[in-house]
Amino acid sequence: MVRGPGDHTFFIPQESLGSAPNTIYGIYYVGKLGYFWLMGPQDQVPISGRGRYNLLPPSDPRLQISLQQNTDWIEVEQSRLPRDHPNTQMINSVLAHLAVAAGLDDKVWDVYCLDAPSSHKRFIQDNDLVVVHSGLFHIVANEDELAALLSSSTAWQICGFYGENITRKLLLNDIFRPFQLLKPVSILRENILNSQKEICNKEAEFCGLLLMTEAGFDPEGYVSIQRKSHKQSALEVCNDPKAEAEKRSAEVKWLTEMIPEVVAMVGGKILLQNSAATDLDTAMRKKRNWEKFKQNRRQKVQGL
Repeated sequence: MVRGPGDHTFFIPQESLGSAPNTIYGIYYVGKLGYFWLMGPQDQVPISGRGRYNLLPPSDPRLQISLQQNTDWIEVEQSRLPRDHPNTQMINSVLAHLAVAAGLDDKVWDVYCLDAPSSHKRFIQDNDLVVVHSGLFHIVANEDELAALLSSSTAWQICGFYGENITRKLLLNDIFRPFQLLKPVSILRENILNSQKEICNKEAEFCGLLLMTEAGFDPEGYVSIQRKSHKQSALEVCNDPKAEAEKRSAEVKWLTEMIPEVVAMVGGKILLQNSAATDLDTAMRKKRNWEKFKQNRRQKVQGL
């Protein structure tokens, strides 16, 4: 057990502490302003290899979306489409393939396809709960596009991005606690959180591309569903439509350029011919991490 930010307590599995489990750094504040712990060394994000602090194990309740608190489950059950509904069957079919690619085929998914025609929401929880709103099928044309959306959600789970973002938020809360009444400090905190979340989103997209390609889906489905999502978002009100359009256009361009590199990695090769690829060392590191991920997946399946 390790004391966390302020009054928070983290229960950290021994295997997650790396090669130096006793390396703990504490930073204290005077009086009642609180304190926090940083664990060292950092763990690494699967595939990308980026170092980060993630002090929350998958079983931590803070990682679970608070459906029990914010959802009327009677209403949810009433709006749940039947298990033999085409949408539900399509979700199960795609999940079956993605689960093998992600090493999650030991899970029994509890799929909720809700009759919500105006909503495009979807998420996957660590407790094997999958929720997809039926409005998503107004823009999803095939299994490749659905796989793109579900693979991104799966990547957030297997890469531990939820725990990373919660850890960062808790730590920053204490770092900025003495200055919390200063508006510029509050803005700085939010900018840090948002920029780091964008990094997680990019890595989740790359990991999602790998997973869906490994599962046998066409990665071009990721690009096509993003274009459709962007057209749908363009109908919504935003503060700066031009900046938002440029951002989404750059995202589609990045995904398009990543596909050849992803296809090469899944095929056991390295490709540096597109402008989105980084240097050779980075590409080799990502490939090594991908091979390590697949090896761990095989060992898990074989029960080694």
